[in-house]
Amino acid sequence: MIFNDAGKIADEYLKNIPEKYKQTQLHEYVVMPNHIHVIVEITESSVGAIDESPNNDSPHTKPTIPGAIHDPPTIGSRYNKPGQ
Repeated sequence: MIFNDAGKIADEYLKNIPEKYKQTQLHEYVVMPNHIHVIVEITESSVGAIDESPNNDSPHTKPTIPGAIHDPPTIGSRYNKPGQ
């Protein structure tokens, strides 16, 4: 498959999930034209809910798997700049 720019960004960030989140194993993923399918295993029992709000900026808040996808600039913000 030949990725467009958005597909290349998705592929890059999906491949980096296990590097950024050591407690995960990326089993499979497929980048589709307008969405993705991902199977990620959480491998360590230390991952889980804590007694803090996820919106709290406390240093005790653990990163989440969706954060690996949402940390980078969104595809829309990169390609749909105002005035374009």
